[in-house]
Amino acid sequence: MLVYIMRHGEAESLAGRDKERQLTPLGSSECALVGRWLSALQPKIDYVLSSPYVRAQQSLEAVKTSWHFGHAVEETHEYLIPAAHAEQAAGYLWELANAKAVSSVLVLSHMPLVSFLVEALDSAKQSPIFWTSGVACLELDIETQMGALKWIKAPNECR
Repeated sequence: MLVYIMRHGEAESLAGRDKERQLTPLGSSECALVGRWLSALQPKIDYVLSSPYVRAQQSLEAVKTSWHFGHAVEETHEYLIPAAHAEQAAGYLWELANAKAVSSVLVLSHMPLVSFLVEALDSAKQSPIFWTSGVACLELDIETQMGALKWIKAPNECR
């Protein structure tokens, strides 16, 4: 199963409650750019998992302007907020992988969770740093129960 892990787009400076921070116009346009690039790479996606925070939800909406998910299952999970533990998200991704009917998943979340999630899925890698609107691709092998980081991209590499 392929897992695309994406960090939300650039958000306004911390003011008030963190979960209510909005995307900037640059954040929205970079998410749309990455969505367009991903749609050419992976036209069909089975599941979309997102943080409930405003900037993550807005990032998802921006991605959807250029990457039409069709019949993908969309879920919002508290275990994808910035302070969550990556093991819970990793466990759910392995459940989806082992279901065998799921071939691709997009996860939209925050730093540091996106970094820790890569490490939880591919223990051979240290936690990478994600740019805002950055995306990584991992392959989960159900035969070996091992994950492997295939690549990680900044938005400016998705043209």
